[in-house]
Amino acid sequence: MTEKTEKATRAEALQASKLFQEYHQETVEEQVKIFENTDAKMEDTSEAHAMLRALGKLKAKMARAVTAAKLERRPKLKGRSRQLPRRDGDGFPLNGVTND
Repeated sequence: MTEKTEKATRAEALQASKLFQEYHQETVEEQVKIFENTDAKMEDTSEAHAMLRALGKLKAKMARAVTAAKLERRPKLKGRSRQLPRRDGDGFPLNGVTND
């Protein structure tokens, strides 16, 4: 088992964990309450925003690990690559081909 597959297995287990889901949801709800409080200090709303972004990044990173492992587990096609074409920041192919 590769390191990528092991990491994905741990990420899947964490995503499926009721305890993780519970704590994650509670933390998100606590941070949202800070935004809803019109009397909250600027520092508090800034910290809540940073927490929500970090939680979002954590879930996205776990999802990427799971997806990467799934792609690794798929059988390779002979003579063809499963790698998607590289794209620029706007999602357009880097080979210069456009649909204009």
